[in-house]
Amino acid sequence: MGIFNNILESFFSGFSGIGQQQQDRRQSESTKGEDIRLDLKLEFREAVFGCEKQIKIVHLENCSICSGSGAKPSTRPRTYIEEKCENCNGSGLNQVTKEMKITIPAGVDSGTRLRVANEGDAGLHGMPSGDLYIYLFVQPDND
Repeated sequence: MGIFNNILESFFSGFSGIGQQQQDRRQSESTKGEDIRLDLKLEFREAVFGCEKQIKIVHLENCSICSGSGAKPSTRPRTYIEEKCENCNGSGLNQVTKEMKITIPAGVDSGTRLRVANEGDAGLHGMPSGDLYIYLFVQPDND
Protein backbone atom coordinates (compact mmCIF):
# COMPACT_ATOMS: atom_id res chain seq x y z
CA MET A 1 0.00 0.00 0.00
CA GLY A 2 2.92 2.36 0.73
CA ILE A 3 4.25 2.17 -2.83
CA PHE A 4 0.77 2.80 -4.23
CA ASN A 5 0.38 5.86 -1.97
CA ASN A 6 3.78 7.18 -3.07
CA ILE A 7 2.78 6.85 -6.75
CA LEU A 8 -0.53 8.65 -6.12
CA GLU A 9 1.26 11.30 -4.06
CA SER A 10 3.73 11.92 -6.89
CA PHE A 11 0.95 12.09 -9.46
CA PHE A 12 -1.31 14.39 -7.46
CA SER A 13 1.41 16.50 -5.84
CA GLY A 14 0.63 19.39 -8.16
CA PHE A 15 -3.11 19.31 -7.48
CA SER A 16 -4.61 21.02 -4.42
CA GLY A 17 -1.46 20.64 -2.35
CA ILE A 18 -2.11 17.02 -1.36
CA GLY A 19 1.51 15.98 -1.75
CA GLN A 20 2.77 19.07 0.07
CA GLN A 21 0.52 18.42 3.06
CA GLN A 22 1.83 14.88 3.42
CA GLN A 23 5.41 16.06 2.98
CA ASP A 24 4.91 18.77 5.64
CA ARG A 25 3.47 16.18 8.04
CA ARG A 26 6.47 13.87 7.50
CA GLN A 27 8.90 16.74 8.04
CA SER A 28 7.24 17.77 11.30
CA GLU A 29 7.26 14.16 12.50
CA SER A 30 10.93 13.84 11.61
CA THR A 31 11.93 16.77 13.82
CA LYS A 32 10.54 15.13 16.96
CA GLY A 33 13.32 14.41 19.42
CA GLU A 34 15.08 11.06 19.44
CA ASP A 35 13.99 8.30 21.79
CA ILE A 36 16.53 7.13 24.37
CA ARG A 37 17.12 3.58 25.61
CA LEU A 38 18.32 2.77 29.11
CA ASP A 39 19.07 -0.78 30.28
CA LEU A 40 18.42 -1.31 33.99
CA LYS A 41 19.41 -4.35 36.06
CA LEU A 42 17.09 -5.35 38.89
CA GLU A 43 17.62 -7.71 41.79
CA PHE A 44 15.15 -10.60 41.80
CA ARG A 45 13.31 -9.25 44.87
CA GLU A 46 12.99 -5.78 43.29
CA ALA A 47 11.31 -7.36 40.28
CA VAL A 48 8.95 -9.47 42.38
CA PHE A 49 7.83 -6.79 44.83
CA GLY A 50 8.39 -3.63 42.78
CA CYS A 51 10.54 -0.71 43.86
CA GLU A 52 11.63 2.83 43.16
CA LYS A 53 14.95 3.40 41.41
CA GLN A 54 16.97 6.56 41.01
CA ILE A 55 18.37 6.77 37.48
CA LYS A 56 20.55 9.20 35.54
CA ILE A 57 20.06 9.94 31.87
CA VAL A 58 22.05 12.14 29.54
CA HIS A 59 19.85 13.76 26.93
CA LEU A 60 19.28 16.93 24.96
CA GLU A 61 17.00 19.58 26.41
CA ASN A 62 15.84 22.88 25.00
CA CYS A 63 18.28 25.63 25.87
CA SER A 64 17.13 27.41 29.03
CA ILE A 65 18.34 30.78 27.75
CA CYS A 66 16.75 30.90 24.27
CA SER A 67 13.93 28.35 24.91
CA GLY A 68 15.07 26.26 21.97
CA SER A 69 14.95 28.99 19.31
CA GLY A 70 18.71 29.30 18.97
CA ALA A 71 18.41 33.10 18.87
CA LYS A 72 20.08 35.39 21.36
CA PRO A 73 17.66 36.63 24.04
CA SER A 74 15.83 39.83 23.10
CA THR A 75 16.23 38.99 19.40
CA ARG A 76 13.85 37.02 17.18
CA PRO A 77 14.72 34.14 14.88
CA ARG A 78 14.24 34.82 11.21
CA THR A 79 14.99 32.68 8.18
CA TYR A 80 18.51 32.67 9.60
CA ILE A 81 19.68 33.56 13.10
CA GLU A 82 21.40 36.93 13.17
CA GLU A 83 22.85 36.57 16.68
CA LYS A 84 23.31 33.09 18.08
CA CYS A 85 22.42 32.27 21.67
CA GLU A 86 25.74 32.08 23.55
CA ASN A 87 24.54 29.28 25.82
CA CYS A 88 23.72 26.74 23.07
CA ASN A 89 25.67 28.30 20.17
CA GLY A 90 22.47 28.67 18.18
CA SER A 91 21.43 25.01 18.20
CA GLY A 92 18.61 25.57 20.68
CA LEU A 93 19.67 22.40 22.56
CA ASN A 94 22.01 21.56 25.43
CA GLN A 95 23.18 18.16 26.60
CA VAL A 96 22.32 17.71 30.28
CA THR A 97 22.48 14.96 32.86
CA LYS A 98 19.18 14.51 34.62
CA GLU A 99 18.33 12.44 37.68
CA MET A 100 14.85 11.07 38.08
CA LYS A 101 13.02 8.55 40.22
CA ILE A 102 11.07 5.82 38.47
CA THR A 103 8.66 3.28 39.90
CA ILE A 104 9.17 -0.34 38.94
CA PRO A 105 5.85 -2.21 39.19
CA ALA A 106 5.71 -5.54 41.01
CA GLY A 107 6.01 -8.71 38.95
CA VAL A 108 8.16 -7.49 36.05
CA ASP A 109 10.23 -9.93 33.99
CA SER A 110 13.45 -9.57 32.08
CA GLY A 111 12.75 -7.83 28.81
CA THR A 112 9.95 -5.66 30.22
CA ARG A 113 10.03 -2.23 28.60
CA LEU A 114 8.86 0.85 30.49
CA ARG A 115 8.08 4.05 28.58
CA VAL A 116 8.58 7.47 30.14
CA ALA A 117 6.92 9.96 27.78
CA ASN A 118 8.78 13.10 26.72
CA GLU A 119 12.02 12.24 28.55
CA GLY A 120 14.06 11.52 25.41
CA ASP A 121 15.98 14.15 23.47
CA ALA A 122 14.23 17.47 22.89
CA GLY A 123 12.92 18.10 19.39
CA LEU A 124 14.41 20.74 17.14
CA HIS A 125 13.01 24.27 17.38
CA GLY A 126 10.46 23.47 20.06
CA MET A 127 9.15 20.24 18.53
CA PRO A 128 8.09 17.51 20.99
CA SER A 129 10.68 15.48 22.87
CA GLY A 130 11.23 11.81 22.23
CA ASP A 131 10.54 9.17 24.87
CA LEU A 132 12.74 7.31 27.33
CA TYR A 133 12.48 3.52 27.10
CA ILE A 134 13.79 1.56 30.08
CA TYR A 135 14.52 -2.11 29.42
CA LEU A 136 14.55 -4.22 32.58
CA PHE A 137 16.89 -7.15 33.17
CA VAL A 138 16.16 -9.24 36.26
CA GLN A 139 19.10 -10.96 37.98
CA PRO A 140 18.61 -14.57 39.10
CA ASP A 141 17.55 -15.25 42.70
CA ASN A 142 20.62 -16.04 44.83
CA ASP A 143 18.68 -17.52 47.77
